[in-house]
Amino acid sequence: MSAIRHEWFQSDTSVTLDIFIKNLTQDQVKLDLQPTSVSVNIKTSSSSETALDFDLFQHIVPEESQMTILKTKIEIVLKKKMTGLKWLQLEGDGNGDPVQMNTNTDKAPQYPSSSKKKHDWNKVEKEISQEKDGEKQLNEFFQDIFKNASPEAQRAMQKSFIESNGTQLSTNWDEVGKGKVPVTPPEGMVAKPYEK
Repeated sequence: MSAIRHEWFQSDTSVTLDIFIKNLTQDQVKLDLQPTSVSVNIKTSSSSETALDFDLFQHIVPEESQMTILKTKIEIVLKKKMTGLKWLQLEGDGNGDPVQMNTNTDKAPQYPSSSKKKHDWNKVEKEISQEKDGEKQLNEFFQDIFKNASPEAQRAMQKSFIESNGTQLSTNWDEVGKGKVPVTPPEGMVAKPYEK
């Protein structure tokens, strides 16, 4: 078998090793993880077996590392023992001198875009989070009203909400109990009946 192509990349907490070989099953690959080495034995046919051995640049945590076999490759995620440090290369003697990864959070990362308008994605994420918090608070508010209401008011809330398809919510049973609660959509919208 010709040389098997492999690549690696890293984050501040892990190193990912990709071994590019297609259509393998779990029982064809044996992985041996040690604090400073990785051994992968690949059985491609009944008579062919390939061993790939890597002496790592720095120490890993074998118990927290894992292997995934995909259709086009084997992906091995190695948990770094010393997080936040950048490996200069994949292989070494296990005692290589890593470099501190850039953890400067003063400046947000810039994402490539063809848009002329710049977006602060951290701001967008914060706004979405605040919207979710607002919805949660509103839901809790209505649950609190329902929980502390009298049985008549609870019945009025259920009837008005269900009959109006969620467009009205009333606690007044005298008003709601007189008849069917009409659907009143927000201004500029039209209510359409549900068809099965």
